[in-house]
Amino acid sequence: MLSLTVSQSSGEPLVDQIVAGIKRQIDERHLRPGTRLPSIRNFAETYDVSRFTVVEAYDDSHKRNEQLVWLIRRLLEADESAILAGGPWLPNSWLDETGIRASLNALARKNGAYLLEYGHPFGYLPLREHLALMLASLGIAAHAGQILLTAGTSQALELVIRYLLKPGDAALVDDPGYYNMFGNLRLHGVEMLAVPRTPDGPDIAVLEKLAAARRPKAYFTQSVMHNPTGTDMSPHVAFKLLQAAERHNFIVVEDDIFCDLQAKATPRLATLDQLDRVIYARSFSKTLSGSLRVGFVACAQNVANELADIKMLTSITTSQFTERLVYLMLVDGHYRKYLSRLHERLGEARLDVVRAFERIGLELFAEPADGMFVWARFPQVEDSLALAEASQRDGIMLAPGAVFRPHLERSPWMRFNVSVCEDTRVQRWLARQTTTKAA
Repeated sequence: MLSLTVSQSSGEPLVDQIVAGIKRQIDERHLRPGTRLPSIRNFAETYDVSRFTVVEAYDDSHKRNEQLVWLIRRLLEADESAILAGGPWLPNSWLDETGIRASLNALARKNGAYLLEYGHPFGYLPLREHLALMLASLGIAAHAGQILLTAGTSQALELVIRYLLKPGDAALVDDPGYYNMFGNLRLHGVEMLAVPRTPDGPDIAVLEKLAAARRPKAYFTQSVMHNPTGTDMSPHVAFKLLQAAERHNFIVVEDDIFCDLQAKATPRLATLDQLDRVIYARSFSKTLSGSLRVGFVACAQNVANELADIKMLTSITTSQFTERLVYLMLVDGHYRKYLSRLHERLGEARLDVVRAFERIGLELFAEPADGMFVWARFPQVEDSLALAEASQRDGIMLAPGAVFRPHLERSPWMRFNVSVCEDTRVQRWLARQTTTKAA
């Protein structure tokens, strides 16, 4: 049964209150998939609002659910002519296809049953040992037994969700944050508690209040090159976050998928915590290949054992072939040179795009130090969803802020990928929107 709080005096538009309320009812499993909402007339009478308000809210709610699916599907099905201005990965031309082919040829020449057999439950041991050395460069002490290889960060987070949470549990999440993970949490019946993201990291005051009132079991976050804002968590916020985790007894899940895009490594939450209360996840999808699907989880030994059991039950094991391929690419020295070139190219693109956006009149949430994302908005636009729909008609895919919010509320912000937004076609389109709005 639908039960919402709608207040005429709250200052928040009634439509937004209704849409957000319906989303929370779904996330908290009070409304099951396929449940019929009250009629427009009954809703209007029950909550003392106009029928026009209810119609707009119902339409808006339906549109935003479709928008989330639309974004993911358009990203995966986009043809070569589409300009993915809000996309989550680097263009193919930026990636090291030559290096992948060379390592693939070298691996294919090696004899071994790895071409035929299932891999080890924890994954290829030499790769895990090398990852332990890579983690040490971040100041994270972990041995190979604490590292579980996964099919990308998506599977890593899926395993962690299965391990930590059951339907009805609560988890803290960034607002805005990673939409795919939000969808995964919804599938598992987890109640999401939105923590506003500031340029310095999560709003600790809100986090503390939510943690005290709702007793979440986990907090899912990105401390560096946050998706979608591109910002880094400041050291003092990271310290307060870990104190709050200890005080309120929740686990911090640190998603560091963009790690290798950072030119100069900085401490992670896992560096400060040393995998006591932090579970660390990462992959090579953003720098090597989205097709290889090799990621990992680093955590306490007992947690790694539990995650390995879940991995075996849900997928038996991961591909030893791709794990060996990634290992060859990481240890031959070529990868480091490739990353150095990539950092330089990204830095130039980021500077060019930031300058272009400032000329166009876009407002930046913050100027990122690393990574591929800029979070920006038009000051005169309150909801970027309409802009995303308009850009699609012109062959440009924008990423509207609503899809990055846990409950899909309105947002004026948009995520931009600097490696794509150097394209003058994107900048001209955005400039025309400024002219149109001014007129």
